[in-house]
Order: sequence, then C-alpha cells, then structure tokens
Amino acid sequence: MARFRLFLGRKLIREYKFEKGPVHIGRLADANIFIENEAVSRKHAVIQNDQGQWSVKIEDGKNGLFVNGQFTTSRNLITGDKIEIGRHVIHFIDTPRAISLDEQNPVDSGSSMEKYLPDDENAEDFERGVDQQTVMVKFSELKRIHETNQNIMGAHLSWFQDKEKKLWPLEDLKTLIGKAEDCQILMRGGLPGVNHFALITKTAGNFTLEPLSRFVPIKHNGEVIKAPIPLMDGDRLQIFNQTFQFHEEM
Repeated sequence: MARFRLFLGRKLIREYKFEKGPVHIGRLADANIFIENEAVSRKHAVIQNDQGQWSVKIEDGKNGLFVNGQFTTSRNLITGDKIEIGRHVIHFIDTPRAISLDEQNPVDSGSSMEKYLPDDENAEDFERGVDQQTVMVKFSELKRIHETNQNIMGAHLSWFQDKEKKLWPLEDLKTLIGKAEDCQILMRGGLPGVNHFALITKTAGNFTLEPLSRFVPIKHNGEVIKAPIPLMDGDRLQIFNQTFQFHEEM
C-alpha cells in the first residue's frame, strides 16, 4: 500500500492511497491523480508497481518531471521521494498500512473524481481548463519553478516586505539577521554600531534562534527571549516591526 500526497506549495491538496498500478497522473478528469494546471498534460505520467517496486515514468508529459531534484523520464521510487510536475509536488510514501498523516483529512482510495468535479454552474470553465492544450514551458523556466518548489518545501523563513512576500531558505549552518554586510537577511533600524540582531543555527536538521544584542529585543511567539531557543514549525519571530515565520522542511 502506498500513499501519494499532492501539494501545491506547502498546501496539501489531496492524499491518495493505492495498492497497485497503474496510477495515471494528469489533467484528464478521470486521472487517478488529477492536477488542474495548463502546464500539466492530460496524460502526463504513470506510476507502476512491479512486484512491490514502485516506479514513475513520463506518459505524454510535454514538460517532463523532476524526482528528488533531478529531471528525468523514468525512475524507481522509494519512500520519501518527491515527484515534481510543474508547481505541484507529490510525496510518495510506501508503507505496509497507509494511514493518513492527518486524521481530520481521510485518505481517499479509488480513482473516481465525481465528488471532486465542479457543480453545474462552474462546469463549463472546468471543461475548458481540462480540454485546453498543454502549455509548453522552457527548460530554464522549469528549473526556476523547481528551485522555487525546493525553497518552499525546505526549511525557510518567510516574511512580507513592502507588501511582497519574501523567502529565505535555511540551507546554511548559520543564518545571520542584521544590518551588516555579512548578514544573510538584511534589516534596517537599531542603534549605531549594533549590526547583528539574531542568529539561526542548524544542527542535524534542528534549528535554534539566538539573540545577539541586548539592545535588540527578539520576540519568539510574542515573548522576548534572552537565550537560545529551539524553533518549531510555524513559530513567529519579531525583530522591531518585522515579523518572520519559520517553516520546517516538509
């Protein structure tokens, strides 16, 4: 039994489970894993199970796919693999017993799309979206989309600046926040001579937030901290009037 968790960004769209293949992925309404996006072909890819070995390969996907960051036409799958088709990411989890990771969102098993089809009022727009030709995407744009997917799915800080959402991937062992040139995340404000405000440290996949100056109050989920503190998914950090949100790797 395997689970396939379809994400757009960090939002879980739907979770599927299948005992055997073929599992068709595409823009056709009767696809086993339906993705409504004009860059996705009607019959984009197919997942097979050959004597317990799951694999994915291009069926008629004009824009290809990535598996774990590598552009490919076919590949054997192991649990934890990430299949990228455009902006959508499918997490593959092969387990003896497929249990939903979120009990409030039950797993669906069958390929029927009836309850996911639009009502009569929106049916015309839906059919037009399904029937339209696949939009060809340049490989350079596919790589850019892939990099965006990687950043969104990986550990990162997000914040809004001048009404624009910013994202900083926490890939390095240390990430400095402040106004000096050696800071990865630059801010304005603070007393003259106080250049480093906070430090985020990565150790074995865990992250720690450390305040660096007593003149710069650092708030963690609304409380001022004076010593290093571990970060958890969804934590909010406030430095002056700027609020950051921490996201763990998915």
